[in-house]
Amino acid sequence: VNDPDGAIQTLYTMVQQTMIDANLTADQILGMGVTIPAPLTGPNLDRLTTIYMPKWENVDLVDLLRQRFPFPIYIDNDANAGAIAEKWWGKGREHSHLAYIKLGVGVGSGLILNNEIYRGSGGTAGEIGHTTINVNGPPCRCGNQGCMEAYVGINAVIEQVYQRKTAAIPTWQPEKPLTIEDIIHLAKTGDPICRSILRSTGTYLGIAIANLINLFNPKLIILGGDLTAAEELITDAVRLSVEERTMFKAAREATITLSTLGQDAVAIGGATLAIQHAFEPSRLSGIMTGNLKEVMLSSIS
Repeated sequence: VNDPDGAIQTLYTMVQQTMIDANLTADQILGMGVTIPAPLTGPNLDRLTTIYMPKWENVDLVDLLRQRFPFPIYIDNDANAGAIAEKWWGKGREHSHLAYIKLGVGVGSGLILNNEIYRGSGGTAGEIGHTTINVNGPPCRCGNQGCMEAYVGINAVIEQVYQRKTAAIPTWQPEKPLTIEDIIHLAKTGDPICRSILRSTGTYLGIAIANLINLFNPKLIILGGDLTAAEELITDAVRLSVEERTMFKAAREATITLSTLGQDAVAIGGATLAIQHAFEPSRLSGIMTGNLKEVMLSSIS
């Protein structure tokens, strides 16, 4: 994260090894999708926002990648990639309006409206984690206060567990640093503090989803990411919170469900970016006539 050149070199090494393992040459690859855990900005949506990754300021990520790979490169943020994956391969295949919400250290959403990914005028649409749900709430890493991510992000959930545990038992110390997997396991095996915090997490998430439903009226909301392993401990609270805060019939008509693509959703979405572009009608003639190199060069340009 703090070394762009090192990160690109690591990616290059991994891709090269994957090609060797699969017995593939560069001219057999139609393209590569890369997903980023941050919003993308710039005229071509190819620059990382630097709130969380300051070392990447002014780094032309696509140019760095194209210097190393002789095939087309397509990038998007992780939540958008998750939404694309769900639309193509997951529960969203029959829906023209849906939202995919990725619950991790960061919290973001990808929006599919009228069967197309919606990025907004500057590429930052869907930043649901930075909608304010409490103006007097805890500080968020973005610099604001009371963002949804400050309640629902994995680090926030872990911090709440530490605070509640030590408040109840001042001498409490875990044998090792807690992970979100540990907290979910404790909750599922009856730990009252962990259960309470996950239910509260679901309530706050439901507030943000209710706002999203009131604004965009998606038919389907798909939850993905590490927190979804909590299953009904979160989803029951989410649905109740949404029903309490949405207008008209929107809540009753919207389905809130967990992704069936699991931890692979974002990677599948990244691959789908390349598939989408490779099989655009303008490129199909080159592929069908075997003139693959020409297709790739025109894509890169």
